[in-house]
Amino acid sequence: MVYSGKAVHNNKFGVICQIMIGEPFSVETPSAGKIHGVRWGNPNAPAVLGLHGWLDNVATFAPLSPLLADLQIFAIDLPGHGLSEHRPSASDTICWITCPPR
Repeated sequence: MVYSGKAVHNNKFGVICQIMIGEPFSVETPSAGKIHGVRWGNPNAPAVLGLHGWLDNVATFAPLSPLLADLQIFAIDLPGHGLSEHRPSASDTICWITCPPR
């Protein structure tokens, strides 16, 4: 898990892979509440936004972080995933980035 502080990870295939420890961050948004994320890589490198799939979280990008060490990766937990807050029940899930709360 990316928040554990461990430098190695035993994935489901039993392979040990090196993982860079990321720097957690959070952003308060007007329509999605607090969004949590992790930043990996060189802070002076070009920034890349990592968006995980449905029912996933930022830990998806932890095993990729050593392979992308020449970049600065910002991965976020989408609302309702990982450590991010859930959207209000009346919100539209599909367009959470562009739609204000109703």
